[in-house]
Amino acid sequence: WNILARFVENGWSEVIKRHNEHFIPIFFAVYFVEIELFQEFYLGFVLVSCVLLAINSLLCAKLVRAFFIHTKEICDTSKLIAILYAINASHAEGIQWALAQCTLLSLLFASLSLLKITNYFKFGRLSELLFAAFFTLISCLTFGNGFATFLAISCVALYFVFLYSSF
Repeated sequence: WNILARFVENGWSEVIKRHNEHFIPIFFAVYFVEIELFQEFYLGFVLVSCVLLAINSLLCAKLVRAFFIHTKEICDTSKLIAILYAINASHAEGIQWALAQCTLLSLLFASLSLLKITNYFKFGRLSELLFAAFFTLISCLTFGNGFATFLAISCVALYFVFLYSSF
């Protein structure tokens, strides 16, 4: 509630202020727009959370398919993983607590970053690497644990280095 009160009292200037030692201006900008749109209509916040969860589920399926040769089994498995992810996360506070959208939004950008770095290693396009860096930065500015994206990108890089190496 203190964030809502800060937004009401100070408006957009609150977007660039820290919250509990987190510097998350991207999320705060999105949240501020939601507050302006939905005001006291809490279902609007829940619907946005559900949309973010659905997008993350689709990205989860795309990530599974990105690492393996496309077969019917891999496509079916990726769909099952996406459904299980959506069901598992749908009961949690990321849906029920509007402020927890920051984790869903951060995961969205982290997943986009992982897809782009995977495409970079597969196709060698510099634009994919630049988008991966951009989405990683946005993930970090959306929620503090977005910094784990750097570790995830490193793991993906090692995966492809060992996959395409001669040993």
